[in-house]
Amino acid sequence: MTFGGQVGHLLFATISSAMLARGLGPEQRGIYALALWMPMTLCAFAPLGQAEVNSLYAGLHKDRRSELYVYSLLVAMGMGALGVVLTLSYFLWLPIPLGKFALMPKEVIILSSFLLPLLMLEKMFEGLARGSQFIKQTVIVSNVGFALQALITGILILVFRMGVSAAVGIMIGIRLFAILGFTRVMWQFATLSYSTLTWSFIRSCLRYGLIFMFSSGAMLLINQVVTFVLGYSTISRKEIGLYAVALMLVQQLQMVPTAVSMAFLPRLSNNPGETLHLTPRVFRLTTITCFATMLAMMAFSWLAVLILMGREYLGSVRVIMVMLPGVAMFGSTRVLGSYLWVIRKPQYGLIYNWIVLIVLVAISIPLTSKWGITGAGLANTIAYLLLSAFTIWAYRRESRIGLRHLLAQKDDVYYIVGELRRMLVGLTRRFGIATT
Repeated sequence: MTFGGQVGHLLFATISSAMLARGLGPEQRGIYALALWMPMTLCAFAPLGQAEVNSLYAGLHKDRRSELYVYSLLVAMGMGALGVVLTLSYFLWLPIPLGKFALMPKEVIILSSFLLPLLMLEKMFEGLARGSQFIKQTVIVSNVGFALQALITGILILVFRMGVSAAVGIMIGIRLFAILGFTRVMWQFATLSYSTLTWSFIRSCLRYGLIFMFSSGAMLLINQVVTFVLGYSTISRKEIGLYAVALMLVQQLQMVPTAVSMAFLPRLSNNPGETLHLTPRVFRLTTITCFATMLAMMAFSWLAVLILMGREYLGSVRVIMVMLPGVAMFGSTRVLGSYLWVIRKPQYGLIYNWIVLIVLVAISIPLTSKWGITGAGLANTIAYLLLSAFTIWAYRRESRIGLRHLLAQKDDVYYIVGELRRMLVGLTRRFGIATT
């Protein structure tokens, strides 16, 4: 079910991105990427790791879900307001060199700053709903939101050419829709009564949340820091737009591991006894699927870019090719990362993510200077491969599972092929198509 939701996410996000690319053009698409950089980056730190805490604690502490809901609201209001002030100060009030970020219109800066608290609350509520095992409802809310975003983007950006401000405004509107949808899903324990909070539980949330925050924050920076480097480089706005499109398309490869980890983490937190014996096989199956998807994307990425984005974006294909192997490998190891979270060993992610981030910053500057956006893509791939190696080592150290148990086996391939065949047969029978 989660995988089906991710397929819908991929479909609607790709349609929306294609409409943005065609409606804005490469230069304005580059400005849009710069506009989202600050709220997306702050969103990794401002929630204090509460989104991840919600996903885990909703299963481990089922009787505390009302407290998690109220605490999420408090974090969103307090840290969201601080984030708005920081964003406006950086871009409008402080004498800081802005590079290409100075190209953003004032209204875009203001709109993007108010996107932050909504992104935070949506992320925390989605984690709480999923951790509470409202899987089907979460998938529906998310995909209806993505569908609406694609529809409104097509009307306002592609048809009426309303520009970057409208594109950011659409993001804000869809975040509000998702927040209301998740609240409706969690209505049985959605409360505004702050008396339900206990200081001991808040301390526990903060303690684990801060570890999650620094770990996931570094992970998001790994995804975002190259865009920041490009914003202060000699790379043109058009090339930044090409890189943004390549990054967006490559990240769609995360559809499979994201679906697995989103379903796997709540299941493990609700059923800890399954942790050890399930993880190696789920990792192997995810790895096979990721690399099969990678090969398909390599074969057809140029055609997808040509059809979806237009000929002027074909320069992003070489960046896609360079980035795919790293994203495929890292996506597979997310399953092992879920294991480390459930056994409450988040320090591995905290340490290794920051090491990789430092390495990425160190190599992205010279590689970008030498090979432009292709060098930027290569830096990302090196970072992802390094992080994957760290995660595998940490998992083996904690689980005592031998490396041979993580290598793909013939039975795994047969299993995937068999499942795909069963899915195909089920679909054909549902729609009345004869099969042999």
